[in-house]
Amino acid sequence: MDKSIINFLQEDDLNNLKRFNETCEDSQDYDVPKDKMQRLAELGVVRRHSRSYYSITSFGMYVLNQNEELYKLPLKTQSDYDAEFRFSLANKIRGAQDE
Repeated sequence: MDKSIINFLQEDDLNNLKRFNETCEDSQDYDVPKDKMQRLAELGVVRRHSRSYYSITSFGMYVLNQNEELYKLPLKTQSDYDAEFRFSLANKIRGAQDE
């Protein structure tokens, strides 16, 4: 299935999001300017937790990786994935007990 890339962000915003993601993956302090981080938070691709602590949202990860199979629509939270896993595990356990 050919999936076209949607430009959700302006080029500067996307570059700032990519840079923030790089620093997160390397466990570095981020070096994206404060005003740019606030803008990314307003756009919904990062979440501000405290004065200088941010994380990438599910939407932000989708924007960065929308051509990868791992990131499918509709977006889900980690809690959604955990609930699905627990449900499938419970069904497997029930199935094993019925045998």
